[in-house]
Amino acid sequence: MESTLLVLTAAPDEPRTISCLRLARALRQAGKDVEVLLLQDAVLLATQRPAVGGSTSEVPREGVRFLVLEDDLRLRGFGKDDLTESAQLTTYRAAISRMTEAGTSVKGCF
Repeated sequence: MESTLLVLTAAPDEPRTISCLRLARALRQAGKDVEVLLLQDAVLLATQRPAVGGSTSEVPREGVRFLVLEDDLRLRGFGKDDLTESAQLTTYRAAISRMTEAGTSVKGCF
């Protein structure tokens, strides 16, 4: 199965984040294997704390896996215990490896 990796850097309350989550959900409903790589302020989306303004809480996330860059999460004062169930930590090396896997389509949601 072809997989799609969406790369997101926007904070949870930005319109780009909502668009990215909607795209992820649409791809998932179309039968695609979807992951969202969260970098920079986007890592806050995967924490258990609600997003500022709550705007992303209205967008369903079921079936979408989140890869959270460990260094960016730590720089924002969070750790593994702060992540939601659908999120897993990743390193720079593992993220690059995932992006270059055969059969993976990478799309930026910057």
